[in-house]
Amino acid sequence: MSSKYYKYIFVVLVYRNTGDLEDLTKNLGEKFESGKYRVIVVNAYFDDDTKSESERISNECDADFINVPNKGYSYGNNRGIEYALNNYEFEWLIVANPDTLVEKFDETVLSHTDTVVIAPSVVNLNGKRQNPMMKKMSPFKERLVYKGCRKDKPFYMYCGIAWGKAVNAFTVCKKHKKEKRLKEIAMAHGSFVIFSKAVFDILGLPYDENMFLFGEESVLARRLAEKNIGTYYTDAIKVRHKEDGSMKFEKGNISKNLRDANIYYYEHYVKG
Repeated sequence: MSSKYYKYIFVVLVYRNTGDLEDLTKNLGEKFESGKYRVIVVNAYFDDDTKSESERISNECDADFINVPNKGYSYGNNRGIEYALNNYEFEWLIVANPDTLVEKFDETVLSHTDTVVIAPSVVNLNGKRQNPMMKKMSPFKERLVYKGCRKDKPFYMYCGIAWGKAVNAFTVCKKHKKEKRLKEIAMAHGSFVIFSKAVFDILGLPYDENMFLFGEESVLARRLAEKNIGTYYTDAIKVRHKEDGSMKFEKGNISKNLRDANIYYYEHYVKG
């Protein structure tokens, strides 16, 4: 028996922020034709109440629902992607945070058949543009951030972040050879990432499950570059990011997660 086909699969990882999930599923229903897309809700378990609420919302919008241990962004999204690959045929898979809303989706920009990752225009509620996250990889920036995290000296980390912003400001992106509305970049923001199906045939599951939170974008950028898979920015697709929908529930360990993620990333993907 053949798997059911959808043009778009959305993988949405939820940790307690069920209100955001409800907003996103309604938004997708308004933006996409029924039968053209499928939502897979991945609930990172916190308690039975939030699990039941996530499952209720999923049932109401006819989404698939899977419950997994709360082992972070990479683990949860990999389980959703794995589920999609095992159960459906599709052209594009979109990893979307529940606290995002699609404002514009010009699918003609996705009409080519290349093996690519697409980074849409992502803007937060304060008007800050979050894509391209990095137009060009900067070893100097990564070294400063790593030094700041390893030595617990925020000054170096902030200097690295500032250097990265300067690199972004002065880098001119090349246009895609087929689709001129796509511009090649190094790194996509993790809140809304569009993968062509062929990416998984080459890369397998894209995220490193040793990382709980933060740094996923850097790992993905390195892994894609290693396989010569292009990442492209487009403003033909626009997303509003309410931001930190699940992180607002975290207390006391965000700085530790950030430090640990940057150290792990640098020592496993950059150093040497």
